[in-house]
Amino acid sequence: ATGQRLTTAAPMHVQSVIDNKPPTDGERYIFNPPVPVELIDAATGLPTGIFIASATNDVAPTVEHDQFEEAFAEIELVRPDGSTEFVPLLGRTEIDVFFEGPDEGDASDDSRNGRDEVPTEMVALDLQGNSSLGPIQIRLNPNMPSVGEIEEQVNNNPGILDVDPFAPGNADSFFDVFFEISVGGTVLHNNVPKRMSSVIGNKPPAPGDTYENNDNTELLDENDNPTGFFVRLVRHTPRPELDWGDAPDPTYRTLRASGGPSHAITGLTLGTAIDAEPDGQPNATATGDDINLIFPGIPGPPGDEDGVTFPAPLVAGTTTSINVTASAPAVLDYFFDFDGSGTFGDSAGETMVFAHPGGTVAVPVTIPAGAAVGATFARFRLSTAGGLGPGGPARDGEVEDHAVTIDRRILPQEIDVQGNGVSIAHGDVTPDVADDTDFGDVTIGSTISHTFTIFNDNGIGDADLTISPPVSITGAPLGVFEVTAEPAMTVPGGGSTTFTVKFAPDVAGPFSATVSIANDDADENPYNFEISGTGVELSITPIVELDADGVLHVVGTPGDDRIRIKPDGALLRVIADFDGHFRQKYNFLKSRVTSIHVDVLAGNDDVDLHTAVFAPATLLGGPGGDILGGGGGDDFIDGGLGPDVLRGDRGDDRIIDLMGGNTVDGDGGDDFIQTGGSRDVIDGGRGDDVILAGRGDDVIIGGFGNDILVGEGGDDEILGRDGNDILIGGTGVDRLIGARGKDLLIGGSTDHDSDEAALRAILAEWTGSGSLATRISNLRNGGGLNGGFVLDGSTIHADGDIDDLRGGDDTDWAWAESIDLALADILDTDDT
Repeated sequence: ATGQRLTTAAPMHVQSVIDNKPPTDGERYIFNPPVPVELIDAATGLPTGIFIASATNDVAPTVEHDQFEEAFAEIELVRPDGSTEFVPLLGRTEIDVFFEGPDEGDASDDSRNGRDEVPTEMVALDLQGNSSLGPIQIRLNPNMPSVGEIEEQVNNNPGILDVDPFAPGNADSFFDVFFEISVGGTVLHNNVPKRMSSVIGNKPPAPGDTYENNDNTELLDENDNPTGFFVRLVRHTPRPELDWGDAPDPTYRTLRASGGPSHAITGLTLGTAIDAEPDGQPNATATGDDINLIFPGIPGPPGDEDGVTFPAPLVAGTTTSINVTASAPAVLDYFFDFDGSGTFGDSAGETMVFAHPGGTVAVPVTIPAGAAVGATFARFRLSTAGGLGPGGPARDGEVEDHAVTIDRRILPQEIDVQGNGVSIAHGDVTPDVADDTDFGDVTIGSTISHTFTIFNDNGIGDADLTISPPVSITGAPLGVFEVTAEPAMTVPGGGSTTFTVKFAPDVAGPFSATVSIANDDADENPYNFEISGTGVELSITPIVELDADGVLHVVGTPGDDRIRIKPDGALLRVIADFDGHFRQKYNFLKSRVTSIHVDVLAGNDDVDLHTAVFAPATLLGGPGGDILGGGGGDDFIDGGLGPDVLRGDRGDDRIIDLMGGNTVDGDGGDDFIQTGGSRDVIDGGRGDDVILAGRGDDVIIGGFGNDILVGEGGDDEILGRDGNDILIGGTGVDRLIGARGKDLLIGGSTDHDSDEAALRAILAEWTGSGSLATRISNLRNGGGLNGGFVLDGSTIHADGDIDDLRGGDDTDWAWAESIDLALADILDTDDT
């Protein structure tokens, strides 16, 4: 009965042969004689019928401790309603084996059945998993030992356990396990041990050796009351066969030491084939698991990674499908290295999960638009429970690593048409000068051509744009609008081509037409837009031509003309709007143009030569208020009648406008400027200039350089600014300011006011290197550099008006009759 104490009736004799005092490890005491001994009830002294058949006492037995960190188990949990659930478990198992001698493998036939055996004990168990009831944990009952035995099946070597590595053979092994099972927070246990049995061929158990029990084992609560729960089938594999990955390590964490992925092989597979490996099998192409060359002798079917295939390329910025085969419904956790970092799942979009129904199905994969183009890797993990990361163990299933390639997304064709560098919208029906769809006014019998550019506006390497058939024009009389240069039939990604349309009106009036470009753009075929132009009659036909001597002639109209002349590579381009509406473009080889002659006749005209036009030019404005701008050469500019705006720009220019009311800017170069009539505003700009203002109340600015400034008639304001200047006020009440430099200020007029040669000679003497006294003497007497041009009382004439003369910085010479002098202190101490 439970709690009964049994004893022997008399002392038992045990003996041994020892060679050491105290006995050494493994020396054994046994019954002598070896006969069964009956036990008696200690309380009553009565025989019990219970015998000890044999007994041994090992002194400090040899113990081998086996620890399995990735043990796999599967239990069949029977609920009170009779329904069942199979739950996979993973965790730690520890076993002690007690050898019966000083050496590992020592064993004896204690049961006297002719086969040697050794005692064992399961000393630690921690298996965890998930069920429909919640998390499950199985551990040993700390109050009940879970002991067992290993017994050889054939005793070929008495005294040695006939199982590898001690001696060849197989052995029967069991453990009587008392366990606790925690289900959803409730702890249950068994009072009847569950005997887990296996046949092993190795000590410790080899990979795949599984202990099993199929008996119904009742589970009790903490008060030993039945709960209605049972554990039926239990399989326990201390060293499960594992499937490992084969992507490169350590970046993708494939080896055990790197925390690589492993799956206990239980029958759940990706595809139809699976094999076991002792560790990850990384290589540069993720084929180590397939070929099994890293660990020779590991069996495995060639090409066992057959669960994932890629029927279509993986293209950045798209979603595609891959084919995944699973042997049963399970969860697929899959990972990509889209950013090329060498790791899985460290960027958004690299971790995905799919509830796999079993069989072969299409599994979606979304490749980010920013995915790194080129070779990379993917990892697929199939398991019952799911929730897996790129690394770590799994209770079942399989892992497959694959080398993949991310392709650049080939963008489709995207047509864009531009005129004059401005996009023309598909379907545009409002022609505009800005995008060249409005050809403007063209004289009957003349033509104008506009070139349009067709862009394949995707990117280099993207899909080609096909143009077929050629560009067509409809809606206008035949020949009015005509394609004179066709585009290329194929435009590569990111490329362009051009076509040219000519407008040739044969009668006066407005014209319009539709340009149609057939192409393979998905949503802009054909590409249409409207063009227009107007045929006009002119009383005078303008001329733009280059003669045999290289003179470019441009003759305008009596109307308001606008002419632009500018270089464009090897060409000199003339863009002319004659009579305010007739627009033409002309191209000439720049190397053939030796000079330019522009006469815009009457009208308020605007002529501008680009500063990079260095051919000397003659610009004639004619009657009207004109704006004439010279280029970079030595130009002659005549504004003609009317108040004009004249600009010399760079070069030694001659600018003449005798009608007055002008604004003149000599800009760079040594310029000659002569104006007349009413009030002018004149700026000599940079360079040594000669300015003759003529009649009128003028404002004259010498600018930088050594200038000659002559106010002539009218009340003038003359500013010398920097440089050594000659300022001649002429008649009228004048204000002369020398500013910086050695200046010669004359309040009245001289005999040389209209003589450019005399004025330049006088300036040369005045700015010479001689002393001030010498230079003044030469000017008075006609000596030195000024030749015979005398500047004294006989050639300088008072006008009877009071002038204001200011010398400014440096040494100046002021010439004035007493009646001309406004202030006595206008001169500095160094002035004369």
